[in-house]
Amino acid sequence: MGNVADVMLHLHEMFGMNTTSAKVKAINAFKDIKQKRREPVRDYMLKVISCLNEAKLNGAEVDAETQISMMVHNLNSSFSQFKLDYELHTRDYTLSGLMNDLQNVEEVLDLKKKPEAHAISTSKAKPKGKKKIVGNKKISKGLVGAKKSP
Repeated sequence: MGNVADVMLHLHEMFGMNTTSAKVKAINAFKDIKQKRREPVRDYMLKVISCLNEAKLNGAEVDAETQISMMVHNLNSSFSQFKLDYELHTRDYTLSGLMNDLQNVEEVLDLKKKPEAHAISTSKAKPKGKKKIVGNKKISKGLVGAKKSP
């Protein structure tokens, strides 16, 4: 039995350093995630939760209050009022509760990505001709079929 324990100890020593490196990378990725402008809250929250899960798998422990605080802090400027309310009225959020509240704010503020339409024209505008004013009468030049006034 002593041999199995020794093997397990050596495996832990060999792979423990990789776990520490992966843990640091996952924590840094979590810190660096910022919500992009016009990015849906749901997508942002899923990216953050994914980083948190990766950090947890590598042995990092981030308490729930710190997770929520960092998520709120990294929201884009469209949520400035929500951030202020969060700081003034400390609430005990869960990840799902925070996501629900942020999605409600997003709907109220109408911040979701909207499909953009771009109009493209391939033909050139045709000139309509020049108009010349003689006395009180307008005379058109350059139009096909236009009659000239005497």
